[in-house]
Amino acid sequence: MAQVTLKNLVKKYDEDIIVKGINLEVRDGEFIVLVGPSGCGKSTTLRMIAGLEDINEGSVSIGERQVNDLQPHLRNIAMVFQNYALYPHKTVRENIIFGLKKTRVSKELIQERLSTIATMLQLEELLDRKPADLSGGQRQRVAMGRALVRDADVYLFDEPLSNLDAKLRHHMRTEIAKIHQTMKTTSIYVTHDQVEAMTLGDRVVVMQNGLIEQVGTPMEIYLDPVNVFVATFIGSPSMNLIPATYNKAEDKINLAELSLPMSMLPDIGAERLADGQSILVGIRPDFFEDKRFANSIENSWMLSEQEIQLVEPLGFDKEVSFMIGEQTIKARLDLRSEVNIGDKITLEVDPSRILLFDAEHGRRVS
Repeated sequence: MAQVTLKNLVKKYDEDIIVKGINLEVRDGEFIVLVGPSGCGKSTTLRMIAGLEDINEGSVSIGERQVNDLQPHLRNIAMVFQNYALYPHKTVRENIIFGLKKTRVSKELIQERLSTIATMLQLEELLDRKPADLSGGQRQRVAMGRALVRDADVYLFDEPLSNLDAKLRHHMRTEIAKIHQTMKTTSIYVTHDQVEAMTLGDRVVVMQNGLIEQVGTPMEIYLDPVNVFVATFIGSPSMNLIPATYNKAEDKINLAELSLPMSMLPDIGAERLADGQSILVGIRPDFFEDKRFANSIENSWMLSEQEIQLVEPLGFDKEVSFMIGEQTIKARLDLRSEVNIGDKITLEVDPSRILLFDAEHGRRVS
C-alpha cells in the first residue's frame, strides 16, 4: 500500500479544461471517495492516477514515486471499471487470475490468493462459469475479485455499482466496506451517488467543474459544508436554503414573516455581515423538531404555527413541507408527529445547526 499525492493536476481537451489544478493527498490505507455531478472531472482524475489519461500539468505520485510518465502496468495499481470489463470467453477463475499470470507469481501463491478472494466475495461456486452465465451483481464481484487478488499499492474504483439495481447496490456497498476493513488497502472510489460517498469514505472529496470544493469526513461534509454547492449536493433531501436579509440596527436576520436574532448564533460574526445584505439561511430537514416531542434546547429557534402543505410518509419517519414566505421548506419528523395537510405545528431548531451563506457568491459566512 502507499499514499497517493496529486499536485496542481490539470487535464485539458483542446481548449476545455476538465481538471483545473487540483491538489489532494490520499493517506496510506485510506478509503477516499471522489463525488460530484456528471462532468465534474472525478473519473478523469481517477484515470490520470491509473495512467489511462495523459497529464497536461502537475504530478501524480504513488508512494515516493512520481508516476506521470509510467505506463499503467508499471504503477502497481488495480482498477475496477463501471462496465466490469470481463473477458467473455474466460471462466470466472481465469478472469480473476489473469493479471497474476502475467507476473512472476508462483502457481501455489496464485491458487492461495484465488481461494482467499473467492471465499471473501462468495464466488467459490461460480469459478467455472463464464460471464454470460452470471447476474450483474456476480459479474461485479468477479471484477472486484480480479482487482483485489493483486497485491497492488492502490485500488481504484470507477463507479463500480452504477449498473446495479438499488437493492444490489446496497448489498455491494456493505461488501466493499467489509473488504476494506479486512484488507486496509489504499483505495480511491469515484461515484456520483452521495449515499455511496457518505457510507464508504473515510474522507469525501466533493468536486464541481474540475475543482475540489471540499475535503472532509462524511460528517464534516454533512454538518459543515463550505458553500451552497456542497450543502445542497450532499444530503437527501438537500439542505433548505431560505432567502433572508440582515438588519444591522436590530442585529437580526429577517426571513419573510420570521426573524432570527444574531444573539442565537454566537459562532457567526455579525461583523462579517453588511446592513441589508442578502443571505441564505441553511437548515437541514433532519434538524427540525416537533416541539411537542423535542428535547427542549435552551435558546432554540421557534417556528410557531407552521401550516403543513404536504406529508410524505417514509416508514419510520415522514417528510413534511411548509412555507416560509414563498420558499417551500422540508422537515423530517419521526412517527410520533401525526400531522396531516392543513395542520399547524410549532417546530424548533437547535441554533448550532443553522448555517449562513452569502447569497451572491454562495460562500459560508462564519
